[in-house]
Amino acid sequence: MLKLRRKRHQVAILEQAVDVYTSEFESFIKFISGVFANSPFFISAEAAGALETRKNDEYKEITIPAGKNFEVSFSVDSVNSYIAWDFSVVQGKISTDIGFSLEYTNESGEKTVS
Repeated sequence: MLKLRRKRHQVAILEQAVDVYTSEFESFIKFISGVFANSPFFISAEAAGALETRKNDEYKEITIPAGKNFEVSFSVDSVNSYIAWDFSVVQGKISTDIGFSLEYTNESGEKTVS
């Protein structure tokens, strides 16, 4: 009789653990789905296809000495335009700190720094 009660108690604890695990797993899946759906790092297949059709083969290599700045000005077609910038750092240097900033100038000449 005592063994039967102990087994029932163990089964009840196991059922509670499974319920908690299931509930937590569902919450995690909902959370991670939201992260992926709203992530600025992922784009849709349609957007990727559109980017491929607008591929620009313009390439320019420039070397910027340590402690110096390099500035590029250009216009974009529309809000949410895609801008790509590729860079590399010569290995073996002590400091590889690179800073980026973006400055938007609207049609009336007002500037916004991002």
